[in-house]
Amino acid sequence: MINLIKQLSPNRITGKLFLISAGTLLTLAFVFYVALYLFLPSFYEQYKVAQIDEAVDELVEQAQASPFQAIYEGMQEISWNQNVHFHLLDENYTPLLSLNARSIEIDGA
Repeated sequence: MINLIKQLSPNRITGKLFLISAGTLLTLAFVFYVALYLFLPSFYEQYKVAQIDEAVDELVEQAQASPFQAIYEGMQEISWNQNVHFHLLDENYTPLLSLNARSIEIDGA
């Protein structure tokens, strides 16, 4: 790149300005994409965890006065919308229920 700039005559400032501007824009674009690549995954993880926590908290509040079928349907909805797997365990960590709504077959589909 330096040799190309040296080959341009001093009278042709437009060529030098073009190369400097293009180089600057490419460098800034590269820095911008690297920043997005590094920071977006952690931001998205925090966003997704907050959404899931909020949905599960609402489900727990509704569970106090709802029958099991309503709670199960709420768990299916959260599992489908948030792409979350539910594993309900008792106090001895024995599995009581495992739910993955993406594996549930939908009638009429």
